[in-house]
Amino acid sequence: VLEKCEYSGGSVDLREICRKISVDLKFSDETKKDGYGRIILGSANFDRRSIEINAHGNDDRRRFTLAHEIGHFCLRHDRYLRSESVVANDLFIDGTSEGGFNYERLEFQANAFASNLLLPDQFFRLKVADRRRALEIRDRGHGYIFVDDQPCNYWPYTQLLSGLSSDFEASKTAVEIKLTNMGLLTDQRRVGKSPF
Repeated sequence: VLEKCEYSGGSVDLREICRKISVDLKFSDETKKDGYGRIILGSANFDRRSIEINAHGNDDRRRFTLAHEIGHFCLRHDRYLRSESVVANDLFIDGTSEGGFNYERLEFQANAFASNLLLPDQFFRLKVADRRRALEIRDRGHGYIFVDDQPCNYWPYTQLLSGLSSDFEASKTAVEIKLTNMGLLTDQRRVGKSPF
């Protein structure tokens, strides 16, 4: 999908991706809730090939929600669903249960797709290396990027996260998860793993 949009680095143009895969995109200023009172971040309708992203006050989360919904289309989840809505808890599904058909598995796949769409491996690695060099973060035998509770390690790390978040228009949490999943981060903080 990135090749279709001739992506060459930085923030991915999600609107252009929707155009390329023929999905109608709508942003709503409304706050919508499901039957349990949970805020619906976005929804996809596979028959109409449409995505609607609802208001929820967090631009990075809106981008992740959109990338998540694009993932459902690209992964052909229309074979299993007619429509789909995302609530906040869905964005944190990171595994699957055992058994037959599993909706959580589809959500996990859409989350993994969204992460890779917003933070493409090759370009992410290059930007990490650039920012690491600019911040003078060095491997002193503890890992490529090492963070603990000491200010000399913690503050450059937070600057790295902020810079990468800005470069890719992704949340600091998404960046931190990507760093961890790529094996680039050694996190030895004792006081709460992630303040983001």
